[in-house]
Amino acid sequence: MYIFLMFALNSMGQNFSNAGLEGTACMSSTPPSWFVVSFSDPVCQAFNAVLATPDITGLQGPAPSIGVSGNPYSGNSFISGLIANDAGNFYQEGIRQTVTGLTPGKPYTISFYQSVVKQDNQLDSSGRWSVFIDNQLIGHSHSSNSTLTFDDVALIWEERSISFVPTSSTHSFKFLPTDDDPDQTVPFESLRMGIDQITLAPDSTQIHHDTICHGDVATIWAEGAGDYHWTPMNDPTSVLSYDSTLHTSPDSTTHYWCITNLDSNIVTVTVIHPPSLELGQDHFVCPGETVVIHPDVHGAHSHLWSDGSQGFDLETNENGQVWMIAENTCGSIKDSLWIYWDSLATQDFGFDTMLCSFETIELNVFYPNASYEWNHGSLAPSTLIEHAGDYWVDVHNECGTFTHEFHITSDPNCELLIDLPNVFTPDGDGVNDYFVPINQEHVQSYHLMILNRWGEVLFESYEVGIGWDGLVRGERASESVYFYKVDYADYDGNNNSLQGSLTLMR
Repeated sequence: MYIFLMFALNSMGQNFSNAGLEGTACMSSTPPSWFVVSFSDPVCQAFNAVLATPDITGLQGPAPSIGVSGNPYSGNSFISGLIANDAGNFYQEGIRQTVTGLTPGKPYTISFYQSVVKQDNQLDSSGRWSVFIDNQLIGHSHSSNSTLTFDDVALIWEERSISFVPTSSTHSFKFLPTDDDPDQTVPFESLRMGIDQITLAPDSTQIHHDTICHGDVATIWAEGAGDYHWTPMNDPTSVLSYDSTLHTSPDSTTHYWCITNLDSNIVTVTVIHPPSLELGQDHFVCPGETVVIHPDVHGAHSHLWSDGSQGFDLETNENGQVWMIAENTCGSIKDSLWIYWDSLATQDFGFDTMLCSFETIELNVFYPNASYEWNHGSLAPSTLIEHAGDYWVDVHNECGTFTHEFHITSDPNCELLIDLPNVFTPDGDGVNDYFVPINQEHVQSYHLMILNRWGEVLFESYEVGIGWDGLVRGERASESVYFYKVDYADYDGNNNSLQGSLTLMR
């Protein structure tokens, strides 16, 4: 089995000359054996010859200062091309090559590696390549996405494949960068794409790839042969199945060998994950300023902001909640944040009030990301006030300093008050069963005595809430007139006394 597999792998050839796109890094140039897709070609949208020429690109350039550079998938160079609409000048920079020796009616697969290169002022983060045979579109590659900056040379390469059946022994193959959304407006939506290692292989066995969402089961199959052997591409000695169909559920895009008695083919399961999205922390901005929100989003094919825009970033000066929905064919995700105008002048930190001599009040001016300085030296956001007077605090943040004043005055209605009833009915009905004050204010100390007409003390209490229940030494007192005396003091230590009569009724 292993000998047959190695023979099958080694027998696969390449039909494109200079498949690795090797050449010297240069603007407006193509590597040997490759040619420009002319602006006059029916499949090219470029307005003139200058706007149709791609660039041989490598780690050193040709223009690293604007992002036309990066690591190739293999070798020393690759092709990068723009698709953009810059002030009415439409760019579309592609390459072409004519291949002979094809077998009409026999299936073939074109495979290549692609990457989103980006360029200063051409910052679209996702795109693809379109492949034409002569003037007929045979397919768009699955989109690639990149969150790298335009000058990051560590490009991410992804393999793509497109199948076709030739109608002639000779065809002209054309590769053109294509955006995956309709917006081509500079500076944010224009796109630079890279392509490398373009290969062409015949499919003697008809194979069927599959694209699934993560977690689903893929079905890939082959037909037209007598024997089938399915193996993982990264472990060709492990046979997964001998049937024409393979059901599999990989966690990421995976390639499989389908080896038959006729030939061997690469079959791909493309796994799409739901997008991920993180907008970050809430923003505090000074009035009149704008904020640009750069979302951390991966795997999305489209974006929708709360203001209806669909770009990758959002620049806004609105005050309130902002959200974004990112989605692809396998799901969507929403995240939100708040934008707060950091306007200290509009904040209400409290108001003037009155204070009794025995009270304290808290003045609190807390504000996010601020510092404080009170007129009495405190640097805390709040302070306890025990005396009437004028107080002020400076609240400072990156937008400026705001001074807030408090005017605390003495409350004239803080007098001592005890109010006692003249009748109580300790009959156990839950109403007026105890002789206690029916009103009391600002009492610090308290002493109640109940006396009979001969001056004998029948009951004493030192707590306002504990009153006489009509019992004397455990026996019910008779209905009669009794006398009370209350000595009490306020919080300032001022003493007072109150006395009178009460009638006990049952």
